[in-house]
Amino acid sequence: MKVLVLSFLVACSLAIASQSAEFKPCFADVASEKIAAMKADVLRQEEDAFLDEDVVTGRDKGFNTAIDWKSFTEGMALSKSSNKPALVLLHKSWCPVCANLKKEFNNAPARLDIIKHSKDFVMINAEDDEVPQHDPAYAPDGVYIPRILFVQPDGKIRQDITNPAYKSQWKYFYPLAAHVAAGMKMAKAAMPTATSPAA
Repeated sequence: MKVLVLSFLVACSLAIASQSAEFKPCFADVASEKIAAMKADVLRQEEDAFLDEDVVTGRDKGFNTAIDWKSFTEGMALSKSSNKPALVLLHKSWCPVCANLKKEFNNAPARLDIIKHSKDFVMINAEDDEVPQHDPAYAPDGVYIPRILFVQPDGKIRQDITNPAYKSQWKYFYPLAAHVAAGMKMAKAAMPTATSPAA
């Protein structure tokens, strides 16, 4: 079991460390959920290698305190009542690729675009076992993390809105802040908000 966990950690760490344009998500299928607690313990001990301790706070879970993050239940209700589309971020606390995306949200120049575009969305942050982690509707092309999906105010997941900058088998994988900002811009055009109606 320890060999499996270490192999997983090495594979995810190599995906982060790679300086090439090749990024890969972590995988979190239902079977691996049973060893997630062990992975979390191992990664918490090494968390400082991936994330500054002072970045992790409340609902933002390390994904930038300047963004008004909501839980899934609260966010979907707000999306419906405000007629704003939602951005749903699915991630795990033990995932090193997710930790790298947290750095992107906090340090990359494109974080400013994400913050600006976040005003046009209800921003939903779902970590570990929070809803909708185990809902197959939120894994249209597989169970990997991190994933970002865009949802209409009526609750319909827009499977046609995928990462425009990253062409791979993982359509909802956004490894860089610039990818997230581009996806938000595309979603904003496809799903005008109550505050920015279509021309």
